[in-house]
This record gives sequence, C-alpha cells and structure tokens, in this order.
Amino acid sequence: MLGHLEFTRKILFRKPEFAKELDFLGSSPLHLAAANGHLEVVRTLLSVNPDMCFAHNLDGWNPLHIAVIKARVDVLKELVQNKPEAVLHRTTRGETILHLCVKYFQLEALKLLVETIKDYGFINSRDEDGSTVLHLAVADKEIEIISFLIMETETEVNAMNASGFTALDIALAQGRRNRKDIDVQDSLHQTRLRRKYRRRQNYRLGDRRNALMIVASLIATMAFQAGIRPPGGFWQEDLHEPTSKAHDAGRSIMADKFPAAYNKFVLHNSIAFLASLSVILLLISGLSFKWGFSMWILMGILWVAITESTFAYLISIYCLSSRTQRRAYVVTAAVLTVVMFGLLSFLLVGHSVRLIVGFRRRLVKPRDRRVL
Repeated sequence: MLGHLEFTRKILFRKPEFAKELDFLGSSPLHLAAANGHLEVVRTLLSVNPDMCFAHNLDGWNPLHIAVIKARVDVLKELVQNKPEAVLHRTTRGETILHLCVKYFQLEALKLLVETIKDYGFINSRDEDGSTVLHLAVADKEIEIISFLIMETETEVNAMNASGFTALDIALAQGRRNRKDIDVQDSLHQTRLRRKYRRRQNYRLGDRRNALMIVASLIATMAFQAGIRPPGGFWQEDLHEPTSKAHDAGRSIMADKFPAAYNKFVLHNSIAFLASLSVILLLISGLSFKWGFSMWILMGILWVAITESTFAYLISIYCLSSRTQRRAYVVTAAVLTVVMFGLLSFLLVGHSVRLIVGFRRRLVKPRDRRVL
C-alpha cells in the first residue's frame, strides 16, 4: 500500500507465497499496488506470480479493473502486457473492463485497451442489462468517449440493449436540453450516415472487382486462342524444296510470310495475356482491394492488356489484308491508335484526379474528427 519497493522485494524473496494472500476485502497485494499506482511494486509482484491478475476481490474486480477505476494507465499497461487474457474477465454485474472505463470516465484507459485488444466482439460486449459501452457513454453524455468509439472503433451503433433501445434511442429520450445533448445526437446521426455511405462504397467496389474479373478473363481467353491459333492458320503439309517457300506442316503461315509482323504480334499478344492473368491472380489472391489506389493499379494493368490486344488485332488485320488494301489500312490504323490513346489518356487523368482528391479527403479527415 505504501509503495516500499525494497521491503516488498525482500519479503517476496523469503516468502513468495505472500503474493497470493488476500485481505478481509479479498484484495491481493497486486490489487493494492495497482490501486495506489506503485508501478515498480506491481512489476515485482508480477515477476513472482503474474496469475494474480486473474484474482477477484469481493467487489468482483481484478487488478486490471482496479487500475482502470483509479486511472492508473501505466499500471494498466504493465498488467495487460503480462496477462492480456485478464482483460476479458467480467465483474459480478457482467461488466467488462471497457464498461468500467466508460462508467468511471477513463478515456485514456479505454484507448489503450481498444488499441491493445483489437477484437470486434470485445468492443461490442454487453453487461447484464444488454448495454454496450456506447449505451453507457450516451447515457452519461460523455462526448469524447462517444466520438472515440464511433470514429476509431467498430462499435455497433445500432445495437439494442435488453430494453430494445439503441444508443440513439437513449439520446433522443434525453431530449435536446443543452448543447451536450445536441452534440451526442448529431454524432450518432452522422455516424449512421457515414456507415451507410461506407457500405454503399463497399458494394460499388464489389461491382468493380466483378467487372474487372470478367473483362480480364475475356482478354485472357482471346489472347490464349490467338496465341495457339494465330491469324492465317497453319500449313497443312510439308514442303522441303530448297526455296524460300519451304515450310513444315502445323507451322504458322503468318510466321513464314510475315516474320517481323508475326514477332510483334506474339509480343503484344503475350503482354496482353500476362497482364490479364495478373489481374485475375490479384483478384483471386484474397488480398484486400478496398482503397482507390489498389483499384487504380488493377485498372492500369487492365488498360495495358486492352492496349496490347488492340495492337495484336491491328497487326493481324494488316497481315490478312491484300497489298492494295494495306495503305488504306495503315492510315485507318494510325487514326484509330491516336483516338484510342487519347481516350486512355483522358481516362488516366480522370482516375488520377479522383485518386488525388480521395487522398486529400483522407488527410483532412482527422481535423473533421476533432471538430465532431
């Protein structure tokens, strides 16, 4: 209780079992050291018997609960590092340590626990009345805790307590008697709108991923077919005369008649095939593509596949056309290439601008949170 570190060490050296002794209130030495904020004494006791983090006194509190109630954040951090499982222990009223943080207005302890124990179920735990920490924070009008919960955690805003009330229902039942009531209600309303918008954004991202998968699969199929069945077909029989017309059965006619064009065709077709396969592989890899930058990269790879497929198509048409048609074909192909590159450049600039705007909004977001 008095924080005499050296006495504590000497006694524990001779009688380590004293670390498990309880007083008439059911409190262990670790309870008392945590309550008084004696950090070094807490460390000494933990080195002897860290399992005392699980001991409950007659009020149903373990040392971590005591550290929260007494605002001993440093002690709490030490206890959590030694026995993080003790965080999940409840009081006799079914309250979690997060409920105690809200009940005793301990925002710093709440932040520490949420950042350490990143678990959706833990944050949305309920007491014996079915109330989450958000219910308690709204009932007590703790604006800072409400803002932290709804902005920094995955708190279920629409969760109902045992009486069937959501946090917003509690706020509305309190009326708008003062500025604090208005702030609480506005925060909950804005959170509902924000999460609804987030769900809509996720739905749109899902549609875009599906569209990318379909287009990439189509390009990969076309490139594969063009690779194993090049334009012009194959020679049907061998011809081994010592002339420039010699050829082997099954060999590409285009490769013999237009070797330079055939090499370019294979190059562009292979790039289109590999680019589309890359998009497919990334989409089925299980990686998360929730950000605009990730989708921008996938879109860029797909644009490469589309462009290379176009070049492969133009080369094929050139080789299949007659000599008299090739001059007109070259002019047409040049015009189409310019138009296509113009369209791709326009799309690239448009998507880049939207991406930059999204990043700027994300940078401004912390200020919006403080204002809220």
